[in-house]
This record gives sequence, structure tokens and C-alpha cells, in this order.
Amino acid sequence: RRGGEPQWCPGGMPGAISGVSRTSCLVGAERTGESARFEVIVEHVVVRVEPSVTAAPLGAANEGETLLGTPYKVHDEPWLCLHPKAAKQGLDFGAPCGWVLIHGACLGLGQLLRHVPEAQGAAVRVDAAGDPRPSQRGGSRAFEVAVRQVLVHRAPSLASPAVGAANKGEWLFGKIFTVDGQPWLCLGPDEASADRSGAGEEDSDGAEAIEFGWVLVDGSSV
Repeated sequence: RRGGEPQWCPGGMPGAISGVSRTSCLVGAERTGESARFEVIVEHVVVRVEPSVTAAPLGAANEGETLLGTPYKVHDEPWLCLHPKAAKQGLDFGAPCGWVLIHGACLGLGQLLRHVPEAQGAAVRVDAAGDPRPSQRGGSRAFEVAVRQVLVHRAPSLASPAVGAANKGEWLFGKIFTVDGQPWLCLGPDEASADRSGAGEEDSDGAEAIEFGWVLVDGSSV
């Protein structure tokens, strides 16, 4: 490595995300903002194991996809440190974390990621006609639980059995659907399974019940 280059803990990442230790194992990186969403605005970007254009690639994210992470400056280069759960569920490289270059000036390129303001953070509401479950993860968005606890339901209805719960500060990943005039977040398979704590006994359709889950986005009308 070059002299003065950041040193890494094996499998570690900076403690930039709520719930992760604040003790950073990255020396030489400057955090430049809070956790936020960034949209890929070029054909694709490379996700790397370290914030260096020579670091090993872990995968890629395509134009239009939204990444959740914390921005850092490393050797005057802007990098996005992906939220561990976003890296796991929004992408398919299976690593605990990853890094994406925000602006490609060092490669003779322009802006690669666009910061998504909080007001624009909610997913687009789409028609839930037919089978409303998302067939792929592209287009999924990240949502932070803003109340003490939300229930994960088997179907988009408050009368539907709960299959789990998520607590304040946790991040959920999925797509928004409007069902009977109410906005529901449809979770992907991994997220719904991970939130199965508190579920009752499995019945004959138990396997199907944990493949997907639904969370009410706005309870003001309840």
C-alpha cells in the first residue's frame, strides 16, 4: 500500500450507521454527511470492498437504483459507504458492506450518484392490481421505522395476522403499494423472514407466510 493509505480491519467498516459501533477501523477517511439515499445516475456503478478504484469489485448497481449509505471523503475522493443491510439486500454480492464512488472525477468521469433529498425519499406509489408482490428488487427503497414499533403483516391489511415486528431506527427495504387507499410497504423475502420474531405457530401455508411481509407506512388514518 502507499504510505498514509487507510488501514482496514478485516471485514470492518466505519461506525457511521446507527446500531454499528462508532469506533472506526478506517483511518484517513472523513465523514461528510449523514446516512442518506443516493440514486445511481449512470448506466452502472461498481461496488468495491474498499474506497479505492483499484480495490476488488463486489458487484454493481444499475441506473435508477437507490443505495443507502453514508458519504465519506477518502484521499479527496467522495465515496458512499453502504449500509450493511442495504448492501446485503439491495445488491446481490453477499458482502457485509461495500463502497461506491460518488463522483468519478478521478477517472475522468462526472457525477455517478445523486443524493436523494428526504422529501423525495418515499417510493413511488404503484397500482397493486393482481399480485402486488414485487417480482424483483430493482426499484426497492429503504425506509427507517419512525415509531416505537411496527408490525409486519402477512397481507396488506390490519386484520391480517402479524408475522413479525420492526423497532424504531431499524431499516426496512421494499416497494410501496396503495391498497384500499392506504400506503403499504411490501418487504422482500429476506427482510420479511428476518422480522419473523414473534410469529405464531406455522400452519400449512407457513412457508408462504414468511416469504413476504407488509408494513403500513402511514397510520394517521387508523
